[in-house]
Amino acid sequence: VVQRVWTPQSEAVISGTGYGLDGDVIRDAGVVRASDAADLSALLQAAALCTDATVQPPDPEHPEGHVLGDPTEAALIVAAQKLGLRHSALVDASPRVAEFPFDSVRKRMTTVHRQPSGYLVVCKGAPEFLLDSDVILAEDPAVRAASTKANEYASAGLRVLAVAVKESGDPPATAGEAESNLHLLGLVGMADPAKPSAPA
Repeated sequence: VVQRVWTPQSEAVISGTGYGLDGDVIRDAGVVRASDAADLSALLQAAALCTDATVQPPDPEHPEGHVLGDPTEAALIVAAQKLGLRHSALVDASPRVAEFPFDSVRKRMTTVHRQPSGYLVVCKGAPEFLLDSDVILAEDPAVRAASTKANEYASAGLRVLAVAVKESGDPPATAGEAESNLHLLGLVGMADPAKPSAPA
């Protein structure tokens, strides 16, 4: 479950549990939607595009909704939907044309999406592997602040993902080409769902 989101411009808390859409994105003590928060919208839109999961709405058997695919990726989709971003509409508007899957060496996943003016490259992964001068634009001033915030989230028990993007005239041919000169959008802090208590 995504609980915190951070961008170089702002930070927000996301309420709610499970995979249902009950919950809000709260910034400066007020509920915000995608139209009110361009920075949060860009972050969560990119994060939701860079997933292979789908989230099924609640039903009698699954009152909080259920997931097909990775629960972490599903949590990103739910967070975007709480901001008012429909995952199906995002996918339709930016169809995926390539993917460089997560692996244990790179510790990140990158997808490439067709846009009207070219291609959008989206990368998400562990901050310690993504907030690197080989990946993020060296002059990006947000990197140091992001690293500090990522450590803060991790110290609070959250799992943290960094998300970065770039636009490209042509689809990148390799992961190395895709995962360079990226612009950092922000961080997502997630808590694992509480496990039911063991019977006494």
